[in-house]
Amino acid sequence: MNRPRARPDLAERFRLVVARGLARSSVATGLTTALLLLLAVAPAWAGVESDGTSGQHLGGVGGGTQASGTTNSSGGWFKVTTNLGNDGYLLLRLDNNTFDGAGWRFSTATTSLRIFVLNGGVEISGSADVGAITLNKWYFLFVVRSSASTFTFYKGDETTVAASVGTIASFPINDEDAWGIGMLGSAAPGTSLHSASERWKDYARALTPTEVDAERVSLTPASVTNLNSYNALTTAGSYAGTLGMLNYTFTEQGGVNFSTVGGPSPTAPGGGGGRRGRMGLMGVGR
Repeated sequence: MNRPRARPDLAERFRLVVARGLARSSVATGLTTALLLLLAVAPAWAGVESDGTSGQHLGGVGGGTQASGTTNSSGGWFKVTTNLGNDGYLLLRLDNNTFDGAGWRFSTATTSLRIFVLNGGVEISGSADVGAITLNKWYFLFVVRSSASTFTFYKGDETTVAASVGTIASFPINDEDAWGIGMLGSAAPGTSLHSASERWKDYARALTPTEVDAERVSLTPASVTNLNSYNALTTAGSYAGTLGMLNYTFTEQGGVNFSTVGGPSPTAPGGGGGRRGRMGLMGVGR
């Protein structure tokens, strides 16, 4: 004969309630701790900013082999903080050290971004303003060299997919010369810019449009295939590459008025947040 189950007395019921509460509290504490640890190790979106002192810029890769071969892709996040009023400001310049090359600059008269290809330092036909921008807003800018004489320029922002804003058919640019890269101004008077950059990536191949936009939302390189260098540019004074075959290092030139600033918060198509990024293969030093 089954006896009725005895009801726990008041003390026992109190003990059970406390035990359940402690168990739930332990789970919640564990989840909170795990989340805090995850946030602590997640890389942050941040950038480095130049205050626009004349001649100030980030220079690097002179004497390197950044664009050896007929194809390459280069770019990252940029913003123009204020319009200082002079024209010719450079955001990104790729050249073969004989004043042939391509890149992005800021046209102050129209508050626009401008794409250009240079022949002996002079812009060729096809160089043009590609639309006004909002000051102090981050834009994702990329140059894809799909052949020795074809440059396609991609632009996106935190909520807009990176898409082509123009292609310039140029003369074949000599690949035998060592290439140089400069950002946020140049040594020439009147070309510096109150601007910022972060997450610069350079490839020894032509990225597809889909691959370009994947780089827009990825903290670390979305692809490491033929990656020359990945430079996070998240801390003023720290400009070394951390991934890639060559791991370039930029240096502050013409002044030291650089600071660390907050970065963009890009979203993927469909509204998803920017990727924390996956670690690629560690690059071999130059």
